[in-house]
Amino acid sequence: MSLEIPLGEQEHLKEFFELAEQHFRDDRLKSYETFIQYVDSMEQQCADMREEIGYLKEQLQDMANNRLKSKLETLFVSIQEPIYEVGSKIKDIKTGISGRVKEILAGSRQGKNFAIARLFEGLQIKEHLESVRGYVKKANQTLEVGLKELDQAERKMEEAKIQKKEAIAILRGKEIKREKGKDRKGILQKTLLYMKGLCEGMEQRSERMIQMIENIGNMPSQKVNWQERIHPKTNEGQPFPERGK
Repeated sequence: MSLEIPLGEQEHLKEFFELAEQHFRDDRLKSYETFIQYVDSMEQQCADMREEIGYLKEQLQDMANNRLKSKLETLFVSIQEPIYEVGSKIKDIKTGISGRVKEILAGSRQGKNFAIARLFEGLQIKEHLESVRGYVKKANQTLEVGLKELDQAERKMEEAKIQKKEAIAILRGKEIKREKGKDRKGILQKTLLYMKGLCEGMEQRSERMIQMIENIGNMPSQKVNWQERIHPKTNEGQPFPERGK
């Protein structure tokens, strides 16, 4: 149930960072917080993308051009699959981080020490992000092909309309005037362009997140003695209190 809440808004993560920032300093903390913000941002972008896919499906139902409709329906399926996989990978990252932080807090209350460098250890976050990058790149390429096909089809339809108007004008002996420099983007084209922008944003974000993971891994390791940080004088081994107590 907690995974429906953005990662950065989950209470146990707030508690973890609140305690960590109060009692010790580590260069990784800010990177971890920024990374979690990126996870939430990626999750939102993925949700926006799924919403646009649903909107695209609705638009295709009303399309009269059966040939173009068939091509775009194939495109719809080709986009839907990788975006579903992106959502699945982001969920895996979110689940992993959420579960790990719960483990850390439970251990800290029992007086267990923890190496902050191990927060993401074993969660396969980099591997998941590399998969995400590959999936959004595939979706972006599919959208690029779809935009070209849509543009070609609309140009042909527009040219056919112009030729029909010109033929009628000739028959009526009227002067033929062609409008120049007009770039009219239809609803479908705008939808595909917006989806392409979302894909490009997710691809760039995944690359930054991969770089962050690599940078975090290269930082000097620091083992945190939670007890000594909180009780530097007595070192009585008192566990962390429950939040709010």
